[in-house]
Amino acid sequence: MNGIRIAFAAAALASTLALGQGQEGPHGHPPRIDIAALLQVDTAKAQQVQAILDDGRTQVRALHEQMGRPTDDASRAKMREAMESIHQSTDTKLAAILTPDQLAKLRAAMPSRPPGAPRGEHMNPQ
Repeated sequence: MNGIRIAFAAAALASTLALGQGQEGPHGHPPRIDIAALLQVDTAKAQQVQAILDDGRTQVRALHEQMGRPTDDASRAKMREAMESIHQSTDTKLAAILTPDQLAKLRAAMPSRPPGAPRGEHMNPQ
């Protein structure tokens, strides 16, 4: 379950992470971070990480467009199952190219959902 939350946060990282709190980029969106600097990797590795995060975010958006907002327990369970699959895939892909230390840095830099906020409120889609 922890891996799912980590993977979801990783997908959100691509468009939501700010280097410092309170910093805002254009249109009130947090600026993108420099993954290469954060993880101390070369540009090619940073691009791989970014591609994995972007792919996860794209899959989540497509799922939301396809399923909409589930209104019954069966639909919610189906959505949860599909999201879990996306998150596990993202987590597995990141773990395959990053060291445990790099994963820890990435996890520590990810925003968390404010208490009581609906899911997705911490994300700023681009």
